[in-house]
Amino acid sequence: MDPANQNQQTGDNKSKKPENTGGEDWQSKFEGQRKVNRDLEKKLNEAYAKADKVDELEKQIAALQGKEAEYEAARKEQAVKDEALAAANQRILKAEVRAAASGKLADPADALRYLDLSKFTVTDDGSVDSQAIANSIGELLEQKPYLGKAEQAPSGANITPPSGTRDGDRHQGQLTRDDLKTMSPAEIVKAQQDGRLKDLLGAN
Repeated sequence: MDPANQNQQTGDNKSKKPENTGGEDWQSKFEGQRKVNRDLEKKLNEAYAKADKVDELEKQIAALQGKEAEYEAARKEQAVKDEALAAANQRILKAEVRAAASGKLADPADALRYLDLSKFTVTDDGSVDSQAIANSIGELLEQKPYLGKAEQAPSGANITPPSGTRDGDRHQGQLTRDDLKTMSPAEIVKAQQDGRLKDLLGAN
């Protein structure tokens, strides 16, 4: 063979590149399709989860439908109980203020007129901060000393009539704040209808 031709053939062989078999393109397309499939699966699962929530919500709504009257009755019963308890707390607070003002003010009712009762609270067991009330009455006397009770010689003890005499008869059968704690809303409504909450509600 001519050396010149041999060199030319060798150069042609070097310039030739290996043919692409398509393996790399196939792998790339496969990975791309897997990613698409994963994204679709994720979106599908999210859609299923939302659908489950919607179904659950629809079940809850269906369970609640038709119970509006029941809920309204329960709300009214609770409102009656709350009103009775609030009235009872107010009566307890006023009684404590009057008791603390007795012997200090000429008219204990002045304590109710001049003190801000919203500063005092009644606990769940019916207790009141007596010291806070006494301090407020002391401050009131410093500001308005003319409200103070004039000192005078004792003229005998005041006797409170026992239950069942005089005003005692009028309060028989009336419920107390502690009674309300053990009663259901329905029982409280019945007691109000029977007139057994007059003392708590401040009715005559």
